[in-house]
Amino acid sequence: MKRFLSVIMACSFVFSFAGITAQADIVGEVIATDITAYIDEQPVSSYNINDYTYVIAEDLRDYGFAVKWSEAARELRIYRKTDYTKWFLSAEKLNVKKSDVNRGAHAFDVYSTNIVTYLEDEPITAFNVDGQTLIQIDELTRYGYFSYDDERREVKINMAAFYADQLYDMSAKETLLLPCDKIEGTITYSGDVKDGKPNGYGRVTEEYEFTNGLASTDRYVYTAKFVDGVPDGPLFYFGTYVPHNGSDRRVRDYYKIEHYKDGVLDGYFLSVTQYDDGYSTRTEAVYENGAQIFSRVTEADDTYRYGCKVVSEGYLDALGNIIDYKPIEAGKIVAVSAGYSGGYAIDENGVLFGFGETVRGTKTVPVKLDETVSFAAGDSAGLSSVIDREGNLYYLYDKLVTYNNTDVPVAAENVKAASDNFFLTSDGNLYEKPTDYNWTWYDQPKLIDSGVSSFSARGQMVLYLKDNSVYYGRVERPGVSWNDGLTISTPVKVFENAKSASLGGRFLVVDENNTLWGWSSQLYGTPYEGQDDDIFSTLVPIQIADDVAFAESGSGFLAYVKTDGSLWVMPDVTEPEGEMLFDLKEPVKLSENVKTISCGGSFLLFVTNDGRLFSWGKNSGGRLGNGSREDATEPFFIQSFYAFR
Repeated sequence: MKRFLSVIMACSFVFSFAGITAQADIVGEVIATDITAYIDEQPVSSYNINDYTYVIAEDLRDYGFAVKWSEAARELRIYRKTDYTKWFLSAEKLNVKKSDVNRGAHAFDVYSTNIVTYLEDEPITAFNVDGQTLIQIDELTRYGYFSYDDERREVKINMAAFYADQLYDMSAKETLLLPCDKIEGTITYSGDVKDGKPNGYGRVTEEYEFTNGLASTDRYVYTAKFVDGVPDGPLFYFGTYVPHNGSDRRVRDYYKIEHYKDGVLDGYFLSVTQYDDGYSTRTEAVYENGAQIFSRVTEADDTYRYGCKVVSEGYLDALGNIIDYKPIEAGKIVAVSAGYSGGYAIDENGVLFGFGETVRGTKTVPVKLDETVSFAAGDSAGLSSVIDREGNLYYLYDKLVTYNNTDVPVAAENVKAASDNFFLTSDGNLYEKPTDYNWTWYDQPKLIDSGVSSFSARGQMVLYLKDNSVYYGRVERPGVSWNDGLTISTPVKVFENAKSASLGGRFLVVDENNTLWGWSSQLYGTPYEGQDDDIFSTLVPIQIADDVAFAESGSGFLAYVKTDGSLWVMPDVTEPEGEMLFDLKEPVKLSENVKTISCGGSFLLFVTNDGRLFSWGKNSGGRLGNGSREDATEPFFIQSFYAFR
């Protein structure tokens, strides 16, 4: 989130200059340069003015600085920060070959301006270019060690080592000899101490002399703030490996920046290993609460402007695999829908998340697909129905793929619920979607019934509630027949005095006494019930459980929430015992304080009263949203949500 706030602030600053650049005089020129600039080994975009290297002040927000613009004072102030969130030069800017840099080409016009730029509290020379501010990189030498390599055509500011030295010099010094697990090594701490442990600012020095085989010396130094012996905050680490003999052995330098919080990595991480003939390895990452959530892999290549190129990067899933989405905050979950191989969740802000099989590919974690959504459902990803907060029904595949979020056709208006083949309007009209052929859903729908309060559907069958009675219907189209060869052209009443009804793997009804009833045959209650020539087992409703508020059925199990808010799962009463999910043999209590549930193919999603999302069951294709493909025999709390980059 800090990253995006920085972008917003930068954009605001650009807008504040819009009027100035339109009226100011052009007083100079910025030209492209092949000289590369680094701040703490992190590449930063650089330019040339009058043979000096300049960087964009606004970019410094990603390199350890606060950059604040005051419209009233006409001032831009830049301050050094140590508790900052760093980011990376984009792969697009980094992956530029030296041969593609048009050295000396015009980049920007320099405009006259009355804006004063301060570094800390000292005014510095700065140039206004197209709503941004350029400052000379040499100005940053007050914060770090400056170096310039003409042969490699690169300039560097090393703030980490400089800051580490400053902390060391300023800290109250007390020397400790820390435990060392290497026989030929010592670890010494100098700095603030409490109860015999590093506590406050100090420096750790590790010295290792290896004499087994070719002799060498390793020296590691890191400076940080410590709390009870544990790093807390930025840790600046550098070291050198020096071989003592062997002509083919190279010196290598280590350089790291790590951010710790509460004893675990949290924030930006950079690790560079540099040999005496150039870079060898470079790792960048972002950690959150000890877990790595972003990774960038680069490889050395001197044909590129920055001496390396990005070969892969991205946010990471729970297994550490690079993915194409990023973590975001989600509000309380208010609705869920489980299909055959995937699921949906909607938060209180109307953000729709999908996991398992989605129209954007298979995802093992919840990923944001849409917003301003009030309802989403669908047995398969390609047929998913979505209703926005204005009651407009559309199809998720159409919006994200066919129309790319632009001018998406509305299939129906004033809609409150939908499935693959049916939808219900707010005024109680239940319709069959016009699905004679795929992707022809925007024709005139067929009215099934009016006065409907709710419905549940599986494929082309529907169970709906009207005037406290339950009706069953199914799609009957010319040229399309059912396996039984029978026709049920008009919905039939199958239950009375009902409070809720659900059609999944089984037909389930909760009556007015909170008793749960269930049956398996779609012919129950029809003129064909009990016919000898039908291929279905005709079962009348049987009593399953008492004190039930609502229920659903999955593959190999039933799930129901009791009137006290407890969630239970039990064997599917019509299937052989050996086919039960997780070998269920009796009702099992999964949770308390459950608000809503949804059953899919061999899995279950549910939401508690406090808006937390849980999953349980088989995890084929990552449909449990837990970042893996492992089954969950106990409810898994889904607390990580993501969005596409």
